[in-house]
Amino acid sequence: MKQDGFALILAIFMLVVFSIIGFVLVNIVTSENIESVEEWQSVQALFLAESGAEIAITECLNNIAQCSGSYDYTLLDSQRKIHVDFTEQIFFNGMNNYTIESTGIMGQNAQRKIKVKFRN
Repeated sequence: MKQDGFALILAIFMLVVFSIIGFVLVNIVTSENIESVEEWQSVQALFLAESGAEIAITECLNNIAQCSGSYDYTLLDSQRKIHVDFTEQIFFNGMNNYTIESTGIMGQNAQRKIKVKFRN
């Protein structure tokens, strides 16, 4: 008869343990969701930077735009932007050699930059 309240104490203890486990799992899932969104935005920014370099090279080679200066592009909405800088132009072996820095910006947190060299 000394175990009259043991079941109630065990039930309360199990409730506390399962509540703690549930709280920890919710925090893990939430942080994983935030990390996957940030990774997705980073990949999108990289694709934007690559696209900006391709646009700049195409426009330069087809004489659509000058092969110097800076260009800004905004795509679809204000969340997707590209900034392209022609940073260097060297005439060597009868050809123009250019260096481009293209920055893809996705949202407010993700920004990726690439540097590309090409000849004309």
